[in-house]
Amino acid sequence: MWATGSGQEALDGLVAPGAPSSGFAPRAFAEDLFLADLGRRCLPIRAEGHTYLPDAARLLEILGHPPSSPRTVAHRRDVLEDLAGDDALRSAAETFYARVRDLRDRLAAEGAMDRGTERLRKLDALAALRDAVFALRGLASARSVLRRLSEAGAAAEASPELARLVELLRWESGASHVQVEIQLGADGTIRALRPLARRDLPSPASESAWGRFWRRLGRALRGERWDDEELLSRLLDEVFTPLADVTNLVLRAGLELEPFLGSLGMRDRARASGLEACLPAIGGSGGARFAGLWNPFLLAEATASRAAVPVACDLTFEGEGSPLVVVTGPNSGGKTRLLQSVALAVLLGQGGFFVPAREASWAWVPSLFASIAVAPEHDAPEGRLGTELLRVRHVFEHARPGCLVVLDELCAGTNPSEAEELVRFVLEQLADLGAFVIVTTHLLDVARHMKESPPAPRLAFVAVELTADERPTFRFGPGVADSSLARRTAERLGVTREALAEMVAARRDDPEAALPEVPDRLSRGDADEARDPLV
Repeated sequence: MWATGSGQEALDGLVAPGAPSSGFAPRAFAEDLFLADLGRRCLPIRAEGHTYLPDAARLLEILGHPPSSPRTVAHRRDVLEDLAGDDALRSAAETFYARVRDLRDRLAAEGAMDRGTERLRKLDALAALRDAVFALRGLASARSVLRRLSEAGAAAEASPELARLVELLRWESGASHVQVEIQLGADGTIRALRPLARRDLPSPASESAWGRFWRRLGRALRGERWDDEELLSRLLDEVFTPLADVTNLVLRAGLELEPFLGSLGMRDRARASGLEACLPAIGGSGGARFAGLWNPFLLAEATASRAAVPVACDLTFEGEGSPLVVVTGPNSGGKTRLLQSVALAVLLGQGGFFVPAREASWAWVPSLFASIAVAPEHDAPEGRLGTELLRVRHVFEHARPGCLVVLDELCAGTNPSEAEELVRFVLEQLADLGAFVIVTTHLLDVARHMKESPPAPRLAFVAVELTADERPTFRFGPGVADSSLARRTAERLGVTREALAEMVAARRDDPEAALPEVPDRLSRGDADEARDPLV
């Protein structure tokens, strides 16, 4: 890492702290929730005028493993509240993070370098390490565990190892001279060296060209096979090696700060768009509430394209026990994005970070399972229904009481009569398990039958609310949708009897003729689909 550069991935592997104990298994939800993209697209880190991409693997590990211990979650919330409530402290944390990113870049630099370039890389890395340690001074006002970083930085500043680093950098810049004791081998090479003292004099860089020539000639005549470059290179190594623990501390602290700074970045982006993010209330014996809930991916896309801000919605499920919810509504009405929003809110909230809502509360969730409706892979052993039912079986194999289960278009791959039987017993068993369940379906008759004859207690129904002209508002209210608006969707996409007949006539008369274009109002899609980066 120090000698020749190691690459960013190798460097992060050396210093990455381990994830806390967690009941969440990312394989059960990460792909369906696009968790790998969440940090890159939705948690921007800004520091000193620059935007940084977080370490993707590390952030995925943190977000995908919310701690099992409420105490660990409380410590993280304390850090976030500390940073959110003190602009000066947040600025200091961002400055430290920027210095750490500079250090990471210097240490991870790869590729062939000549001796002079390699020396400059090492000098820049040492300067970045010094600056990162000094930047920890700004965290002294913290009330959370961030204060420990400031104390560790103060201890490092007081160490003789860092003092030698500072002296070396001053000497190299020409501000002083360092007196060094050198031990030579019989062959004239350097075997050991030890810095002794410093004098504030002009550096050897100010020596004339003739002076450097005669000095090097004298060394060659004495058989000493080393020069200023080798001396400085050895000095750099001698100074860095004792600071390996300090370097590891600084790099690890930078990685641990990333999700906090990213969470603050998400909140900043939300506020700039008229939305809010909050730290949720987690606990109690049942129920759940989300006020002003929004989808982070939709906001990221709206920010990037200057499109309309996503609509925030409210959901309240009262009473004892875990909610059991069936969501109905038209295509592209926001049902799937609602599932993602709730699941991401729970993941972020139980990780100790801001959630995409103005207010939120739920009972403690020990694990999460998500199955978003997708077409099976070309080499899948089962069709769509079989693949979906295998995911459902996986839920029951690993779920625990109180877990969150989100299922999109449950049993959509079979006929309605058989689907109703499957949906009923799946919901019945999830209710017996005490799971917090949100299910979407297009099978409106199935939903109506279940509302009239619920397969489990506490079963609630919410539907996409429509405007007077039957357009989705992307908000949700109690009840079952009257229609999936399939005809309106077909019209929007230009799949009507008249449109298809016109295409057929055009092709019959002239196979090479240009087909009539879909009108603008149809080709754009509705607001939810146009904004959604994941469609």
